[in-house]
Amino acid sequence: MGTVITVLALIVVVVGVIYHRQSALHDKGVNPAEKFLPIDKKLIELARQGETLLDDELFYVGLILQQDNPEEAWKYIELAATHGHPYAQMEMGRYCVETSNNQFDEKAYKWMRLAAIQGNSQAIFNMGISAHRGDGGVIDYAEAYKCFLKAAELGHGESCFRVAMCYHLGEGIEQNEIIARYWAFRAQQLGYPNPLLGQLLEQSTDLNPEDIVRNPKGEIVRFSGESIISKASNEGCLDASYNIALWYRDGNGVEKDMQKAVDTILYCAIHGLAKAQSEAADIAMCNKDYENARKFAADATNSGIAHAYCILGNIYYNGYGVEKNVEKAIEYFIKAVNLGDDVAREFLALYFAPELLSSQLIAPSLSEYDRDTTTDYDTLTLNQIHAKYMLKLARANNSMLFRKY
Repeated sequence: MGTVITVLALIVVVVGVIYHRQSALHDKGVNPAEKFLPIDKKLIELARQGETLLDDELFYVGLILQQDNPEEAWKYIELAATHGHPYAQMEMGRYCVETSNNQFDEKAYKWMRLAAIQGNSQAIFNMGISAHRGDGGVIDYAEAYKCFLKAAELGHGESCFRVAMCYHLGEGIEQNEIIARYWAFRAQQLGYPNPLLGQLLEQSTDLNPEDIVRNPKGEIVRFSGESIISKASNEGCLDASYNIALWYRDGNGVEKDMQKAVDTILYCAIHGLAKAQSEAADIAMCNKDYENARKFAADATNSGIAHAYCILGNIYYNGYGVEKNVEKAIEYFIKAVNLGDDVAREFLALYFAPELLSSQLIAPSLSEYDRDTTTDYDTLTLNQIHAKYMLKLARANNSMLFRKY
């Protein structure tokens, strides 16, 4: 169970986070060119030549060039955004704000909205901030709450804090201190720093003294939060119910109970929680219930869940319960890649260049791959360039070459 599904025979499990900005590109005083791998240089060269790159590659080229050549960088980011890349759209929205005296103008709104529709949590949060401060001339707390909640359910830390404040103040939603404290706890779990979080948590009459651990200054350094999650779940908070499902799945603080975990995840999925819908699709795939897997995955894609696109790609590539459609499958996998899904990256790498599986073009570990300066990139096909790029990012935090299911 979990996020592991029955996927294509050649797909691998990869651990890595792709779309946090790569710190190497933003280190002060460091020339990014010194950190480039040959594949980065080749992608820049191909972009400048007008070759047909994937949207993900165009966006990546833009990020690489931002420090040394921002004007050229934004050309590629805007091109990727125009093609529908959600992270590029979010960046364009941010760029429009920065270049218009921090005004959330019509152009910024257009780009942010496009990214938000595709499930970019930062863009959804920004839309909430815009509604909360009334950028359109009218403050709309209800719309702000909806945006903050959606981004929070996707794991955006500051949005969790904003949802907590909405429930605490009764802005856009009926006041509910239990759910407010739950979202404050989630914000704390996700590492969002704000002194108000401690105040929200301490106001709970349901806390036991052992729930809170303080440092010598009296500041909260740890909060267990089990009672608040349980109570928030009882109050109808789907995200809290989902967390309880994970407790039962993992045996975290409760006796492990897979049936309760599955039942709770399905409950959350049926009631519209996107990450639970993706999880439910995983469960259905494991049970070879392809009809429900496709239904839940399709629902999750409406909120931009990357893994759900990967599941749909798997279904159509293999013809699981549907007519096999490789073209449609590849479209889903590319969509998953644009949203940062590493499994989809690995699949596409092998789809573009299956010969790489046994080729010396692939080093046995990322550290050796980083030192690879012997490859003659001019001899590679464009598909092989795509493949090497996909593998590079997919294995960014994984020293293993391939781990099969």
